[in-house]
Amino acid sequence: MNHTGLLFGRSLMLAACVAPAVLTPTPAVAWNGVGHEVVARVAWNQLDAVTKAEAVRLLLATRPEVELTQMRPVLGGRRDQILFERAATWPDYVRSQVPDENRPGWHYTNLFWKQVDGRAVDLPEMRPAAENVLTELPRLLNTLADSGSSDHDRGVALAWVLHLIGDLHQPLHCSARVTDQDPRGDRGGNSFKLAPEQEGVPDFRRDNLHSLWDGALSRLYPQKFWESDWRYRQRLLAIVVPVQVSTMQDARPAATFDRSTAAATLMEWVEEGFAVAKRACYPAGLVRNQPASASMLGAAAAEAQQRMLWAGERLAAVLEAILATDG
Repeated sequence: MNHTGLLFGRSLMLAACVAPAVLTPTPAVAWNGVGHEVVARVAWNQLDAVTKAEAVRLLLATRPEVELTQMRPVLGGRRDQILFERAATWPDYVRSQVPDENRPGWHYTNLFWKQVDGRAVDLPEMRPAAENVLTELPRLLNTLADSGSSDHDRGVALAWVLHLIGDLHQPLHCSARVTDQDPRGDRGGNSFKLAPEQEGVPDFRRDNLHSLWDGALSRLYPQKFWESDWRYRQRLLAIVVPVQVSTMQDARPAATFDRSTAAATLMEWVEEGFAVAKRACYPAGLVRNQPASASMLGAAAAEAQQRMLWAGERLAAVLEAILATDG
């Protein structure tokens, strides 16, 4: 096992054992840890046994046996599923815990736009950074599909795939709105500050627009003090799965994936999120340095439910296409 593999293994073990607060990402990331696990749980429930077994095998190949032995009593009979779900949070976990593994530019892409007289106007002349989710995710998918690559490398790629497919379904990971205050874009709402921290102002009203969307679902439906992590995620899953289709589309899109058209498909998903950002992320009444209203949180959570559902279904389709027939 090389040094990278040891770091990956230790990070996953800690992610499975520490309190949820440690896993909560910084405001610059996409869905919080709970959100990424819900996306992964949607996918897990749709995978066939062959794909599940291969995914778990690859994730375990990144772990030293001594750590796996220590982990088994903690995870019990749900070890495989919990490992799969926690692996989806690993690329955010390493931001602070394993800086050598941190790849901040991989999590998003910027499509630029501005508002003119209430209309969204695209700015295609402004280009995203050279390293972004649309450049890195296809490469990671190729590594995952390459039986000639080491199981370690494929397992690390799998953790990134679990995470990044979730990321690109967060609308603000596809958007950079240009204004006089943010002439180079608002970095997916990270530069759009809400109310400054003050006593008596709820958490979701005193951060930035990006973090509001990251945690919209778990903020609207917080974990009860008596709920285990497992039961809480099951409750959120029940909220996400029957979600109603928004006005953006007339019907729920089929979750399919063809490796030969992967890049085009990923771009379609990003453009879909970009449309949501322009339509829903900057509602009337949203003002810099002012609290976001409870109705704004509710609207963001409703969109997040749909995006998480589609992310999980599409993630399952991707893994089936790559792993189901892998030998």
